[in-house]
Amino acid sequence: PKITIKESEIDANPPLIEEGNWTKVLAALDQKRKSASTQTPNHRAIYFAKLFYRWCIIMRNSGLRPNVELNQLKWCHVKRENVGTWSESEKQQVDKWIAVIYVRDSKTGRQRIVPTNGVDSHLLQWKKEQQDYIDKYSKDIKITEQTFVFGNPYRDMQPFAYSRFNEAWSTIIKGLEGQLKPYVFSDRNYTIYSLRSTYICNLIMQGKGIYDVSKLAGHTVAVCERYYARLSMGMKSREITNFEYGSTNPSNKETTDYL
Repeated sequence: PKITIKESEIDANPPLIEEGNWTKVLAALDQKRKSASTQTPNHRAIYFAKLFYRWCIIMRNSGLRPNVELNQLKWCHVKRENVGTWSESEKQQVDKWIAVIYVRDSKTGRQRIVPTNGVDSHLLQWKKEQQDYIDKYSKDIKITEQTFVFGNPYRDMQPFAYSRFNEAWSTIIKGLEGQLKPYVFSDRNYTIYSLRSTYICNLIMQGKGIYDVSKLAGHTVAVCERYYARLSMGMKSREITNFEYGSTNPSNKETTDYL
């Protein structure tokens, strides 16, 4: 059977993997968050600026589709898991907490589990920022496991309009005009979906198998092979020499909630 591949999610959204690009975008996101806190008396704008900063980083590190997955993420869809290893040098278990996201892919109707790096700390910090804001300005709202992670307190914690995120992203990219290196395989502008493309391409460049990448991204293997696997050329040596030091102890695995 033929597989429908939408260009809107592939070449139209080049990844931010050219050297220095993500660092510049991250700095611009951080500056937008800080300037909102110091330059505007509008506490709603400050809330969204903080939310958008965490939102972008989490998408880049999880590969979730921005509107149908990340905006629909609830606190009950995320668990903390300790995947720490035994350290021979320290003679003790070294903790490493990660966020595991449970996604129902609304495009295919399939569910997937996404273990993530670089998401746990941002979720913890966002949970605190969100609660601090609600305690100060929206005391009638109570955060539960069914609450949207990136909810709007003035819409009964329903998600913000997707257009709001696109506008914020466009502002960031326009501010970086001329500073970002073009993606080698595309002349298109970087879009908000570029954060998801970046996640997928980073997995391939790290030597992850195409089957694992497709499962984590919610793509078919055919899509990954056609558009992303070209990045793995010349990187097989990493996969061969990527040894894991230390040993995991699955019997001691810890799992907790964020609430």
